[in-house]
Amino acid sequence: MNKLIANQLSDAYETALKEIRSIVGSALEQQEYCIMAEVKYIVNGKYTSFVTVHGNDGVEMQIKVPNSEANQLKVGNTYLFTGCFEVGARAKFGALQMRVHSFELVGNSFVSLQQQISAQEIIDGQYLNKYKDDFTSFWGKSYCKVALVTSPYSKAIADVDAVLKRRSGITLMLFEVKLNNTDSIVTGIMEASNSDCDVMMIVRGGGKETDFGVFDDTEVIKAIYHSTIPVITGLGHTSNFTLADQAADRSENTPTKAAQFLVDKLGRVKNVLKGSATQYQHEQVVRETNVKYQYTSRNSHFPNRKKKQSGLIVTIAIILVIMTIYYFMR
Repeated sequence: MNKLIANQLSDAYETALKEIRSIVGSALEQQEYCIMAEVKYIVNGKYTSFVTVHGNDGVEMQIKVPNSEANQLKVGNTYLFTGCFEVGARAKFGALQMRVHSFELVGNSFVSLQQQISAQEIIDGQYLNKYKDDFTSFWGKSYCKVALVTSPYSKAIADVDAVLKRRSGITLMLFEVKLNNTDSIVTGIMEASNSDCDVMMIVRGGGKETDFGVFDDTEVIKAIYHSTIPVITGLGHTSNFTLADQAADRSENTPTKAAQFLVDKLGRVKNVLKGSATQYQHEQVVRETNVKYQYTSRNSHFPNRKKKQSGLIVTIAIILVIMTIYYFMR
């Protein structure tokens, strides 16, 4: 039954595509487009290669390139493709495809290109010259307030919170941002920097490479550089290394490791905290005082005991003297 429905759906979709082609097909072929896109993967057909590409906004589409030209394409590189759109004939290839007649290499992936552009401006502005990885003042702090800059829907919040709970005296303050929006991230960093927090953590979970382009943006790097409190980043996974990681005081490749770094740097509580720890110290002092007091009290009885012993000796001596006199007088 399911197979029959699927076949009917496919047939209906392809019939609709044929109708659209007959109406607008020729008009589309007359309009030429030039797009910049990164090659994601290539499937070679008999005469044509079907190439999946994506733009710097993450949108994916399929383009058709003659096999004679497609062998020059390389996955992970960015190209400027020129061609026209046409309505697809098969449902599995989507409604619109781009038929490419020429292309030229632009460079590496969008992430690499963005990093190259931003890196030059950042290097020229010396935004990576901040003294980094100095957390010596955090050792033994009894209280640490952490500014967490991330999306309110990020799973990284739970990961960070679970680690920070292992050490008393740490509180979290969430600064909500949109992780795909540069302005939002910059605003979040600035607000965290101006708060009463001791340290800032910028975190997000894993994702596509294009999702991390905002962390290569010059404005984000500047915001991190000008932060008045130390910045720790935990962005994505091992393969996701951004310019924001290089600008931060400390970078870890996951939110969990970023949180663990802070816990390790804080170490044990040096000063006594309010609450249970204070009560514990108070009880210890009271017990020690009582022991000392009892010991002193026991010593205070010793002089009275000596006085009683001396009085008893004198009394016995007097009795002996009286008995001796009485004996000789008889």
